[in-house]
Amino acid sequence: MEPMSALRKTVELNPDYGSPWGLWSNHPIIPSYQGAFLTPDNFLLSTGLKDRMDAWLQLWRENYADVVEEDSNRWRPGFDRRAWAEEGNAIAELIEREVPGYGVVRGFLSYL
Repeated sequence: MEPMSALRKTVELNPDYGSPWGLWSNHPIIPSYQGAFLTPDNFLLSTGLKDRMDAWLQLWRENYADVVEEDSNRWRPGFDRRAWAEEGNAIAELIEREVPGYGVVRGFLSYL
């Protein structure tokens, strides 16, 4: 029997400086135009989920990505990164529900 990952397509949820939505996949439902970054629309995600993702990604930008230069690649002091990761897991589960046949790789956990 093949492992579950071999049976499903994947989308990685992982914020990055260059990707506005932090979505990565070799098999989006709707391919990107001329190699543009993937968005929730590539996976037909609901407006509510897009809004939730946007808020979550904004927290990352404000508390990790946009910290002062000497503190780059670190979280702002006092930011609850565990709560941020829990929200990321909730978002990943919602993506899996809304996009049948896809598993979500939780790349964002590398920020912990």
